[in-house]
Amino acid sequence: MAATKRWLNELEGSLNDQVLDDAAELSARIVQDEEAQSRLAAMFGKK
Repeated sequence: MAATKRWLNELEGSLNDQVLDDAAELSARIVQDEEAQSRLAAMFGKK
């Protein structure tokens, strides 16, 4: 089972730190947008 999970992670790129770093950077840029902030506030009840 562990070998299968490692193999699947390798195939999808989960073991590649650059892929995860790029995703985190993109997420950070998106949530800085005013519209995103408004939607998050509406979803979580804060502003």
